[in-house]
Amino acid sequence: MLRLAGLLLIAACCSGAGILASCRLSNRVLALESCLSFVQALCEELRYTLARTEDLLLSLGERGRFAKLDFIGNAARLTKEGMDFPTAWHTAVDGSALPLEPEDRRVLGQVGELLGASSAEGQLAQLAQCQRLLEEQRAQAQEEKTSKGNLFRSLGMLGGAGLFILFL
Repeated sequence: MLRLAGLLLIAACCSGAGILASCRLSNRVLALESCLSFVQALCEELRYTLARTEDLLLSLGERGRFAKLDFIGNAARLTKEGMDFPTAWHTAVDGSALPLEPEDRRVLGQVGELLGASSAEGQLAQLAQCQRLLEEQRAQAQEEKTSKGNLFRSLGMLGGAGLFILFL
């Protein structure tokens, strides 16, 4: 009886590992969608308010829909502590707990380089380019989730079943 319970636990762990790997892919898609929404809101705020960079970040960071984007508040905090904005932004994006790939972080890091660096129209044009790049990253992540997500779940379950049969 104890052996059967152990085998079932092994099978469940393998299945769980497959599901976890699939969830990581889904979380990346969700994080990129949130980042896209943030950049769109940033464009709208910049277009209509012409507020300072720090004020924009504080305003957007206080909105509930961007609560998961920890780099917004961190960048604002680092800027208030005296760090220049581009460095603070890169530090916050690189230290973010979001499940982003290095290329995603690179594209998101470009936002910090362009905010406050030119006229409002220039910033909006560059933000539109960042939006396109983030959209490409999101589409790639969605494709990866679709193709590999089912594979990871299936391999986890099949691996668990295979180990169950092998040790039975």
